[in-house]
Amino acid sequence: MSAAPKVAALCGGHVTLAAAADAYLATQRTANPNTHRAYASAIDRVIALLGR
Repeated sequence: MSAAPKVAALCGGHVTLAAAADAYLATQRTANPNTHRAYASAIDRVIALLGR
C-alpha cells in the first residue's frame, strides 16, 4: 500500500477563484477555441456555485 501523495501549501497573496480561472484560461493549454469554450463554460458554472 502506497502512502498518500504529499500536498504543498502555496504561499503568497490572496487570489480569487475568478482571477485564477482567468489566468488559466489565458494559458497555451486552452489555446484551441473549442477547448477554451468548453473549459470556460465548466469553470463559469463552478464559479457560479462557489462564488468569485
